[in-house]
Amino acid sequence: MDALIVEDGSGLSDANTYGEPADVDERARITLTAPGKRWLQIERSDIKQAACLRSAQLLGHLPWRGSRVSSTQALSWPRFGTYGHDPILGVGVYGGDSVLYASNVVPAPVVDAWADLAIILATTDQLGLVDRGAVQSITLGQTSISYASGVSPSFIPSSVCLGIEHFLDRTHYLFRV
Repeated sequence: MDALIVEDGSGLSDANTYGEPADVDERARITLTAPGKRWLQIERSDIKQAACLRSAQLLGHLPWRGSRVSSTQALSWPRFGTYGHDPILGVGVYGGDSVLYASNVVPAPVVDAWADLAIILATTDQLGLVDRGAVQSITLGQTSISYASGVSPSFIPSSVCLGIEHFLDRTHYLFRV
């Protein structure tokens, strides 16, 4: 299996994830959720890598505010003109609790949402797990996943979207309950 290519904030044209499985391990340890504990018990690296890849792909379908920094970047982040809540920085340029983010970073709430979604994908039926044949093939170089017929690849739970709602164009999205 090819290596994951992590977006570093420069708008890489070949990035396919926002972090490594080790980053998701750290998020799972911090959040102490039941799915997080199950994630930490997964020993197969291909399952964790597939969840990291799929999580980044699914987040790419959300209607993000702002615009990509490059027309050739592979993922939705980094972006120009995005603001959101940052509990460490506090009050931002828009007043209230909004902070304008630099265009060379992937904000921590976005990375957290990516990790949370990877955990959900790997620890529930949502990923389909390679063992059961729902995912027929995974290619990390040039980013592709092939699904068996009847498998729906779209799933972003509201628990993931809640942490990034300040970054989303609220006029265009719905949460899944």
